[in-house]
Amino acid sequence: MGNPVTQFQILSKTPEETARFYASVFGWTVDANNAMGYRRVSTGSDQGIQGGIWPAPPQASNFVQLFITVDDVKGCVKKAEEMGAKTTIPPTVLPEGDELAVLQTEKMVNALNVDELAASAKKYLTGENLIEFELLPEKK
Repeated sequence: MGNPVTQFQILSKTPEETARFYASVFGWTVDANNAMGYRRVSTGSDQGIQGGIWPAPPQASNFVQLFITVDDVKGCVKKAEEMGAKTTIPPTVLPEGDELAVLQTEKMVNALNVDELAASAKKYLTGENLIEFELLPEKK
């Protein structure tokens, strides 16, 4: 198995404004109909990945997370630490049985997961990165 990026998450100090921006510019559908206020994003395309928008923690700047599915969370964390990454959340089994770890490299925060991620873990994430996006032409 490869290690695909399976989800993105934008953490924003102004999540409602951020959701309006991406919905207006790119036509994304944003659904915040849940008790935690997580804004699930559908890009409207089968190509690429889907994501979400979450309020950034008070001590953090706006940033983007990439969720990467791996076969062995603990092994991947060990390898990442050997390469200089810092573990923000060590490998943890979530209530739904999925495993999650959050790593911070020099300029990025990445979450490693097996299967789907639980929203309950997202409130612990921090970082110091700016949101950046790149407009790419659609492949035909």
